[in-house]
Amino acid sequence: MRRLMKGVASMVYERVMLAIDRRRFKESMATEVDPRLKSILVDTLGDQEVTITGETKLEDDLLADSLDIVRVVMAIEEEFSIEINDDQMFQLVTVGDVAQLISKLTAENSSYPSS
Repeated sequence: MRRLMKGVASMVYERVMLAIDRRRFKESMATEVDPRLKSILVDTLGDQEVTITGETKLEDDLLADSLDIVRVVMAIEEEFSIEINDDQMFQLVTVGDVAQLISKLTAENSSYPSS
């Protein structure tokens, strides 16, 4: 019985550790920013001295005003062949928000058959 309990405890431990590793991997991927997005931000906002991560705030860290954000969104739409509506654009606070929206919209576009 003791051996069975040890085996069960070991399996539970392995599954918990695997779940933690998966979560850490997802979090690390969320902080990495697509080089194309970084390029758009640097080219549009002209600030190459700021380190751009998923947590970088568009307005506070990159000093982007509303016109800058519109220009960034237009460049993103062209680069990634997606459309971002006004409601989505005004919800963008961090570079991570932008990256998640790009990922979501490109996934949606790829799920529709080409005509």
